[in-house]
Amino acid sequence: MAAVLRGEPQRFEVEERHGGAPSDREVQLVPDRDADGRVIGFLFVSADVTERRRADRELQRVLAMLRGVLDAATQVSIIAADPGVWSPCSTAAPSACSATTPTT
Repeated sequence: MAAVLRGEPQRFEVEERHGGAPSDREVQLVPDRDADGRVIGFLFVSADVTERRRADRELQRVLAMLRGVLDAATQVSIIAADPGVWSPCSTAAPSACSATTPTT
């Protein structure tokens, strides 16, 4: 609180419990200044960010899963032999290469 009274805005998160269920809150303390710019107090702003934090955790979980899938995937090369004819070739199974015409 001393920092905000020196004129430095503060922002942090806290976890609260209401009725047994935890909730995440983002708190901001902003200096309140008089007409001459002197700090005379501070403003307190709080917002519930529980759902945003849950969504962030879920996004990180899905991204980690997708990274794992991509890391485990066999590399595939696409070779353009002739205009409109594509040959997908797996580096793990070169004999599986075949010419195909892409569909539109």
